[in-house]
Amino acid sequence: MFQARYVVPFVALAVLALTVGCGGLEEESDDATPAAKSTKVRIFDFKFTPQELTVKEGAKVTWTNDDKADHTVTSDGGEFDQVIKPGGDFSYTFKKKGTFKYQDRLNTQAGLKGSVIVE
Repeated sequence: MFQARYVVPFVALAVLALTVGCGGLEEESDDATPAAKSTKVRIFDFKFTPQELTVKEGAKVTWTNDDKADHTVTSDGGEFDQVIKPGGDFSYTFKKKGTFKYQDRLNTQAGLKGSVIVE
C-alpha cells in the first residue's frame, strides 16, 4: 500500500530529474551575456548596423560591405583603416578594453559612424 509520507520526496525527486534532464541546472554560458566573443557589422544603405556594439576583450569584429559603393572602417584612434569593396569584409581583433569610435572616411557626408565598446 502507498503511504502519503512518500509522496513529497517522490515528487521532489521527479522534478529534480526532469530539471537536470532538460538542462535547467546548467550554468549560463558566456554567449548569454551582452558582450559577444565575436560579432559582425553590416554596411548597407550607407549605415553601420549595429551602429554601436559591445564585445569582450579579445573579440574579433567583422565589417561586411553589402552596399554598392566602397566604404572604409577607420578608427578615430588610428587602430585600423581599411577600404572595403562591395561584397568584401574586414576583421579586427580588439585586444584591449575601451571605446573605439570609427567612421567611413570615404562617405563623411553620409555621417557613417559607429563604435565598439570592449569590456
